[in-house]
Amino acid sequence: MICTFGDVTDVVWWRELQLPTRALIGRDGRFLPADFGAEGWPSRDVTAAKGFYAELEGKTINQVRAAVVDKLR
Repeated sequence: MICTFGDVTDVVWWRELQLPTRALIGRDGRFLPADFGAEGWPSRDVTAAKGFYAELEGKTINQVRAAVVDKLR
């Protein structure tokens, strides 16, 4: 689940389901490291997840948005 805490329902589900909080965007607006395959970071394809995320790490939100759109194409 991707939770942006956009509304009260997000917060309620986060609390009730005891979902972990995973910060992916730092205070400077850049994407932080993520350790796919580690405890709490499951992935169906760890190698692919790490490979693609390595391209996003350190970039701004707008840069990541463009990279994701390019990848989806």
